[in-house]
Amino acid sequence: MIKLFGEEGLRSHIQESYAFRSVGVGFIVVYAGSLRIEVDGRRLPELRQDLLLLSAGKVYTLLGMSPDARLYIVSFDRKQMRQRINFSFNGYNTFRIMHGGSVLNKDVLELPPPKFGYLLELCRQLEFYLAERPGAAFSEEIVTGLSSVIGFSIADEIFAHLQQTQPRNLRKEQLTVQFFDLISQHFKEQKELKFYAAALCVSIKYLSNCVREVTSQPPSRFLAEALVNEAKEQLLTTSAPVYAVAADLDFSDQYAFGKFFKKHTGVSPLSFRKQNQRIDTI
Repeated sequence: MIKLFGEEGLRSHIQESYAFRSVGVGFIVVYAGSLRIEVDGRRLPELRQDLLLLSAGKVYTLLGMSPDARLYIVSFDRKQMRQRINFSFNGYNTFRIMHGGSVLNKDVLELPPPKFGYLLELCRQLEFYLAERPGAAFSEEIVTGLSSVIGFSIADEIFAHLQQTQPRNLRKEQLTVQFFDLISQHFKEQKELKFYAAALCVSIKYLSNCVREVTSQPPSRFLAEALVNEAKEQLLTTSAPVYAVAADLDFSDQYAFGKFFKKHTGVSPLSFRKQNQRIDTI
């Protein structure tokens, strides 16, 4: 369910200037020294006392780290996490977590010193209980509990960064949350806005206006992102042929899927797989 290792593990897994990707969601917390890294070809500011959020759909390149760098890399298997941990957020909080990254428009979460220290201590406890400890009766339960606390702590910090800059319209926010809920359930088989508008008993124009006002993005972007992210994950983590991925995502044929994928990523599904499948994983 969880992988955790430090700077020596990173050095042994990844050489400088080499790309890697995360097999699940997770983060890198740099608590001493510095780390230089690129995300999807975009160089980040040097990481010092920072938290870098990891996504399975992104490619990272290690540019270097200082000799005194100290860090933890924590990666969670999403499916197992869902089975073991119940993140019981209400609808609007779920929306804010889902959309937090694009609101903040950053991969790095800056934590105030007390919260950074608290997260670091949680990582140290997680490291301790993940180590083999013969005779430990409740290590697995403790690891699950610590993982839950870490997840909620990061979510709480995302919330703290999401300051409302415009007057809130609760009705439009609620409709946007319902739209996201529907996407998560139906994005494979329902790719047209008319389905979501009908399910929400509003016009396509009103739904578009609500989502744009709340998120500053058109609703079509979120439909496309859901499909592209699922496609990327299947292409990178399974050996399913492209036509099978296209069928699972309910495209009419492999050509239609390839055209859609290239429109949103700039490369064909097969090229994406060849370019990234051999990249080291953490």
